[in-house]
Amino acid sequence: MTNDRAMAILLSIQTEHARRIYAGDKRAELRKSFPQDARLVFLYETAPVSAVTGAFLIDKVQKTSVEQAI
Repeated sequence: MTNDRAMAILLSIQTEHARRIYAGDKRAELRKSFPQDARLVFLYETAPVSAVTGAFLIDKVQKTSVEQAI
C-alpha cells in the first residue's frame, strides 16, 4: 500500500536564516535528525517573530556526516 500524503514537519529556525531560505540563498540545512519521508516543511521563525511564516516542499533528504557536508 502506498501513502500519497506528504509527511509534514515543523522546522524551527532563526529569522535571519528564514530570510535566506525565502530569498533562495539558503538551500540546505544540517539537522541531527530529520524524517527520511518528510516532504512538506512548515517554517517556524523563533523570537522575535514567534510564528509560522511559510511552508515549502523538499525534493529529498540526504543523510551525511558534517565533514562530508562542508
